[in-house]
Amino acid sequence: MEKETKMQLVAKLTQLKLLSKMYEHTFKNAGNQMSRQKMDELLDAKLETDKQIALLEKVLKELEK
Repeated sequence: MEKETKMQLVAKLTQLKLLSKMYEHTFKNAGNQMSRQKMDELLDAKLETDKQIALLEKVLKELEK
């Protein structure tokens, strides 16, 4: 059971890291073409994703103990 849970967490972590990179790429490439509101929404989404990544990394580290 614990191994399955850990694998699910690693899969979620991978998805979140890809999502974070996508946000970063979109922000860099479309920054001048986006409204300020859209840029703020994108930045907020990236920051939230990065928080989730940090939390999942912490959980996975605890599971390794």
